Amino acid sequence: MSHRVTRMEKRDPVSRQGCPDDGRRAFVRITGTGREAIEQAAPGHGRTVRRLVLDALTADEVAQLGGIFHRLRSRLGLSTG
Repeated sequence: MSHRVTRMEKRDPVSRQGCPDDGRRAFVRITGTGREAIEQAAPGHGRTVRRLVLDALTADEVAQLGGIFHRLRSRLGLSTG
């Protein structure tokens, strides 16, 4: 996995950040270049997810889902901003 991430870093779709708590781990984050590549590779994906998932939920359920994702990200040590 490390070799694959290194190769991806060279093409700039991801960046790697060391984990402050464990030197053996790293956080891999998508870059602007990576997000753009995903959007180009899957046009309409966001619209499809919205139509199939989010549009089926009430505003309260969407808020609950956001809270769940926020808690999970916090537990994993990911930024929530």
